[in-house]
Amino acid sequence: MVYVFINKETNKITPYGSIQALSGHENIKKDNLYTRFGRKGNIEFENDKYRIVKAEIIRSSKPTE
Repeated sequence: MVYVFINKETNKITPYGSIQALSGHENIKKDNLYTRFGRKGNIEFENDKYRIVKAEIIRSSKPTE
């Protein structure tokens, strides 16, 4: 999984490999992220400052079935 962080103020896009990394670098509470992406099963979250998209990482050229 990758969590793509999009800063709406600077338009900077930063991919994170875990919720813990995202939380630490962007100063967002881990519990908030785990609730939104784990317990609620969301793949996107957005507010006035940023947007976060949870996506699969494609690791090889072989298509998955």
